[in-house]
Amino acid sequence: MVVRLTTALFVALILSLDFYPQPIVAAGPFASSQLTGLGLAPSDVQVEYDYSQNNHITIRSVTNTIPDNVQFTNPQATLQVLTANPNTAQTIRLQASGVWRNGCVPEYTDFTVQDYGYIEIIAIAERADQMCTQSETEWSFQVDLEISTPYEYQISLFVDSEQEEERYWIESLWLNVAGAIHLTPPSPEPDEEVTVLVDGWHNDGCVPAYVSSQTEESIIVVEAATPDANTPCGQAMSPWSFELALGVIDESVRTIEVYITYHSGPTPSRVLYQSAQLNSIRFRRGCQNCQIYLPIMR
Repeated sequence: MVVRLTTALFVALILSLDFYPQPIVAAGPFASSQLTGLGLAPSDVQVEYDYSQNNHITIRSVTNTIPDNVQFTNPQATLQVLTANPNTAQTIRLQASGVWRNGCVPEYTDFTVQDYGYIEIIAIAERADQMCTQSETEWSFQVDLEISTPYEYQISLFVDSEQEEERYWIESLWLNVAGAIHLTPPSPEPDEEVTVLVDGWHNDGCVPAYVSSQTEESIIVVEAATPDANTPCGQAMSPWSFELALGVIDESVRTIEVYITYHSGPTPSRVLYQSAQLNSIRFRRGCQNCQIYLPIMR
């Protein structure tokens, strides 16, 4: 992905270059003012993320002005996913942490979901009205994301320095958000009608579709399948979903399982896609006119 630099350049780096057109390979934050000090303007460069090389950034010049043997300090910072096996039915928790250059450490403010699976997490450091101690300071905060569309998301953390009026790129990661089984209502009562929505994302346009459902002892089995192997498919990753009205579920049912039969290979392959346990509270009958006796403590 190519990200064009704007007035506030957001990348921190270690630069190494001998001659044009070798790229500048970078990791960590630096600001557009530092580019100016190198004889470069934001309009002179473009940025490419390279996740195969440990989140390095490649900065390429679109002019013939590139300095030699320039280095910048890479701040210590990490962005990690705390939620195991994240999916669309969960609140996904991330943690950002590191060591900032002074006492006015980054504080989380907001996140935005952009097009094409790109999420920006924004923090603010060095607020305009702060007096900052000049010693390096540890910082940490957590972010809770609710993502409704299964996809492989690129998440980037930026820190805005109000005092310098600059935006710094801190860290990025890829987050694979799987699909899930969604019940409406989430914890159905014995006499409530239930609707199931199943979602996911597929590596091409031949996405799974609903086929059938049946109850087998205490399990509702839902079958879905991809199109026939001879069906032309677009090659872009594609989110998918289908909805099924189950009506009132028998009290003996404890589990919903969704199977998908894939027709992409020489022979069909049926796999368990997701399973969901129904909330056992719904099976407890309320006690009518109950009395509770407690022992008298002497």
